[in-house]
Amino acid sequence: MQKEKWQIYTRGTIPLHRIDIFNHLREAALKHNKKYFCEALYACENSKVWWAWDKKGIKEWSEILIQSLSQKESRSTYYKKYEDFSQRAIKAAEIIRATNLSEFSNNELVKLYNYLEKESSYASGFTNIDLDVFDIFFEEFLKNKIKEKADLSEIFFTDIYRELSAPVYQTFISKEEEEIIALAALKREERKKSAKKIYDDFWWVSLGWENIIPIDIKYYEKEITKYSRKKNLKEIIAEIARRRKDVSKKRKNIIKKYKLGDEIEELLRVLDKFVYFHDLRKEMQVRVFYSFNLLLSEAAKRFGIKEKNKEWYSHSEIISVLKGKKIDIKEIEKRRKAVLVLVDKSGVKIFSGSEAVRRRKKELEEEIKNVSELKGMSATKGRVIARAKVCNGIEEARKKVKKGDVLVVGMTLPDYVPVMKIASAIITDEGGITCHAAIISRELKIPCIIGTKIATKVLRDGDLVEVDADQGVIKIIK
Repeated sequence: MQKEKWQIYTRGTIPLHRIDIFNHLREAALKHNKKYFCEALYACENSKVWWAWDKKGIKEWSEILIQSLSQKESRSTYYKKYEDFSQRAIKAAEIIRATNLSEFSNNELVKLYNYLEKESSYASGFTNIDLDVFDIFFEEFLKNKIKEKADLSEIFFTDIYRELSAPVYQTFISKEEEEIIALAALKREERKKSAKKIYDDFWWVSLGWENIIPIDIKYYEKEITKYSRKKNLKEIIAEIARRRKDVSKKRKNIIKKYKLGDEIEELLRVLDKFVYFHDLRKEMQVRVFYSFNLLLSEAAKRFGIKEKNKEWYSHSEIISVLKGKKIDIKEIEKRRKAVLVLVDKSGVKIFSGSEAVRRRKKELEEEIKNVSELKGMSATKGRVIARAKVCNGIEEARKKVKKGDVLVVGMTLPDYVPVMKIASAIITDEGGITCHAAIISRELKIPCIIGTKIATKVLRDGDLVEVDADQGVIKIIK
C-alpha cells in the first residue's frame, strides 16, 4: 500500500510560499548524497498540513549520517558544515530584514529574492532532512550501543536512558527566560534600556511555520516588569543553573556506575550537539521565511496581489510576477483549498484543488483500527489522568487547551510553549529524544510521551486518558 512508503508529519496550515524549499531539497540531495535520494511530499488542505519523507530514502540516508557521526574527523567536518550553512542563511536573511525594500526596483527585488534563495539553499537542503533522519534513527543506534555495554531490564533501561539522554545544552527558550529574569533584577531605568538588547537577540522566537508575526519590544518590557515584581529572582536564576548542573552530574554518574565508557560518552555529546542544531535550524528557518515574506509583501503591494492569495504563490512565481509575467490566478485560488507538492529525482510537481486531494488520499490516507492503548517513548516521567485535546496546529491548541488538559499533537514547536505550560501532559505522534516536546517538557517538568505515531488519529477531544509517562503508555479510559 502507498501509505507504507511515507514517514508522515502533520501541522496546522502552512502556505506554499512559506515552505517552498523543494528545489533546495532536491539539489542538496543530488549534490551531497548522489548514491541515495529521498523523495518528499507536502500537502495542505483546509487547516492541515502533511509533510512526508520517503521511508526507504531516509533509511539509506541514516546509514551515511550515522557512519559520519560515529567518526571523530568526519563528525567535526559535519558540524562545521552545518554551522556554516546555517549562519550563512541567517546572515542573508538579516540583510533583507534590515533593507528598506520600497526603495528597490522590481529587478532589484528579483536579485534580492535570488540572493536569499542561493544563500539559504545550502542550509535548507542540508539541515532539513538530516535533523529528521537523526531524530528517527540515531536514537535506536544509541540505545543499542548502551545495551551492548550494560545488561539492564527494559523498565530499568528506560529510566537510565531518560537520564542519560537529557541534554546538557541550554535551549534558546531557556536562555530567553534567563535573560528576562536577569534584566528584571536591574534598576528600573536600566531595565528599559536593556529590553532593546533582548529584543534584538530574540525577536524571532515567536515565529513558526504557522505564525509569521514576530513579537515586539513591548512584549519584553511587560515580561521584565512582570518578573521584577517577584522577590526571589536570585533563587529562580540559581535554580535554572542548578538544573543544568544536575543533568550533567547525573549523566556522569550513570556512565561511571555502569562502565559505559568513552564511546557512549562521545555519542551523548553528539546527542547534545543535535539539540543545539534543532535550535539553530529553527532560528535559520524562521528568519529566512520571515525575510522571504518581506519580499513577498513588497511584491504583492506593487502588483495588487490579494492578501488571501499571496502566500500561495511559489518563490519562482513571485519572481515571474516581478519580471512582468502573468500567473494563472485560478490556479493560485485552487491552492488555497488544496495543494500537494511531490519532490523526486525527476523534479518538483505541484497539484492543486481536487487533483491535490485525490493525490493526497492515494499517497497518505490510512485506516486505523480500534485502539484502546498507545505506546511511545517516555521523554519526561509522571502519571496523569485528564481529558485529551487533539490539536492540529497552534491555532487549534490556543483555542482548545485549558489548564490541566492533555495536549495531543503531531509535534510541538516553540510557539506552543504558552499552551504547554498549562497542559498537564503532552503526547505527540512524532519525535525523538532531541525533539522540541521532549526538551521543553523536561524544563516544565510535565509528563510527556513522544513518537506514538498515531495518537492524533486515535484519540478524540474529551477522551479521558491515563498518561503513564514512566512506562510510555497511554490508555483510553472513556
